[in-house]
Amino acid sequence: MAEQISEPLRPARKPVRLIPSQIDKESITSQPKARDSPLKRVRRDLQTCLQLLPKLPNIFQPLRARRPTDELYLGKRNVVNLAGLVLVSLLEVVLLLFSCLSTLLLPGAISYWICLLNLRIASWTCAPFHGPTIYHAGLGPYNAREAMGEEHWIFINGVVVTSYGLEQNCRQLAQTFRRPITGIQNRTYGLVGDLLECIIQRTFSYNTYDARVAYDHLKKVLVDPRIRKVILICHSQGAIVASLVLDMLFADLSVKQMQKLEIYTFGSAAEHISNPLCSTGKGGVIKHIEHYVNKNDPIPQWGVLRNIDDVENRYAGRVFIREDGRGHLFNQHYLSQMFPLEGETASSKANFLNQPVHVDEGITEARRLLVHKKTGGLSPKDSSNPSGTGARGAIGFLTGLPVREVSRLCQYMGGREPEASASNGEILKCSIRSSNSL
Repeated sequence: MAEQISEPLRPARKPVRLIPSQIDKESITSQPKARDSPLKRVRRDLQTCLQLLPKLPNIFQPLRARRPTDELYLGKRNVVNLAGLVLVSLLEVVLLLFSCLSTLLLPGAISYWICLLNLRIASWTCAPFHGPTIYHAGLGPYNAREAMGEEHWIFINGVVVTSYGLEQNCRQLAQTFRRPITGIQNRTYGLVGDLLECIIQRTFSYNTYDARVAYDHLKKVLVDPRIRKVILICHSQGAIVASLVLDMLFADLSVKQMQKLEIYTFGSAAEHISNPLCSTGKGGVIKHIEHYVNKNDPIPQWGVLRNIDDVENRYAGRVFIREDGRGHLFNQHYLSQMFPLEGETASSKANFLNQPVHVDEGITEARRLLVHKKTGGLSPKDSSNPSGTGARGAIGFLTGLPVREVSRLCQYMGGREPEASASNGEILKCSIRSSNSL
């Protein structure tokens, strides 16, 4: 495994921007589907996609890949998968153009059958990329524990990921966090097909086959009394799948069962993430939700970054934004750069985990002013903490701390276990006291 950890970390030049959790005690935020029609949302998504089209090559940059688990590593099987995905994506562009022309120029019945045939061709060409729906990363010598019977770790992959890519993602997750990982395959249909599927899922809340499998699996482990904690990690389109599954689980399971869940996303393409208030009104049912984003990655620019800028949107969880971060590939651009295998011992300030956080004052203040506007119960200069934004407290308390002292996910690295009974804030205070950083 030595060759997988030899690459030095890319220097980080800017602080990590942190957007605090949106708690919404006044219940004034909502999902976009509660405010806008599906047609309006489709139009908005298509417009955003067209605007981001010139940035799509940034999904794969930087191209440098030295680890065998990197998506662009020039190993034999990787090269075959990459070549196949490129050919399929080019074919889909041709089929899409042909379908659009047939719809405009030919009678309805003929164009319908042509479009249907084109869909079948695209589906057939993508079939070799699909493997088992559920993949288990086997325990290896890098795992610190032989069994984690009380924990269950689940990963849902993102766009343009083959079954082999899912295996590689799960292996690196297992190696980083020293736990066995269960991967749920979000099947790829090429870049064009995946982007269209994202729009359909987001706009019409359409539960694809992959979402239904994820729902069944998550429900099964959450109702199991032997399991005390379920960690769900999602990448890209996998966060859309998770958002749809969460909406169903909140309707079907008890608060106690849902409180087992922790959610961590990377490069999220989701339009919303729900987390209803618990009975005390002091926080969400799910205690720990975190999102990790490369600022120059076009997929979250269409997903989490765009939707969290609109403070009326329901988007639960902290957001860590790597200001100089690029690329969308999970192993190569996210996991290796943010939670590297050598991260536990590296002391370099270039390490993402050692970078200071800077709380986004703009969004936290916008949330506070929205509460004032909607309720009329607070003055814009009021020092209280509406909507659970923690604007004033978070800016003063968190700004300047390294990511490793704020991130919950970091505490699982190397097989470690966070304090089971503590909330995010309590764990943070404990870590600060232990490191004498204040």
